[in-house]
Amino acid sequence: WKKCVFNPNRVDEGITDALVNGRLAHTLLLEPNKFDDEYIIIPDQRGFSSRKTQAFQKAIEENKTGKDLVLQSEFDSWIHRIKTLVSYDLVKSILKGIQIEKPIIWQEKGLTLKAKLDAVKNTPQGIVLIEYKTTSTIEKNVKGIDLGGYVFDVGMQSKAIEALYGQTPTKMIFLIQSS
Repeated sequence: WKKCVFNPNRVDEGITDALVNGRLAHTLLLEPNKFDDEYIIIPDQRGFSSRKTQAFQKAIEENKTGKDLVLQSEFDSWIHRIKTLVSYDLVKSILKGIQIEKPIIWQEKGLTLKAKLDAVKNTPQGIVLIEYKTTSTIEKNVKGIDLGGYVFDVGMQSKAIEALYGQTPTKMIFLIQSS
């Protein structure tokens, strides 16, 4: 609710470290070929400990490329994390044969709905949705997916798959990676 567009008390946090790092992780795992189109790596420097610092905010404002600024240390850290993640056989098997980032727009009961799926995989058992999440701490996620608001993802993405393929997904897999 805190970040929901329907919350009348919602505060736009702007470009945050969590937002940029989450997008960076998604890009490096699922669409590494898009990295150069979406990011600029800048050297670590004094005053850039967070995107909320005055120095980092100034760099963001002066950046006219439309690309996100990523510190070299952030990039290096996520490259290491992604390499570690994909080194596991289970993760390799989940990612094998997936279709990446499928944006879907459909009509339902007079409303235009949209969803952007991380990945879809067609299997002999049916369609499997794969959702990649990053988190600063894994502890909140081991108590259940509903704590992270993921139940909403399941519902909307299932509706999106039904609209696109005319069938209900058979499974949804969450890959959750903490820092």
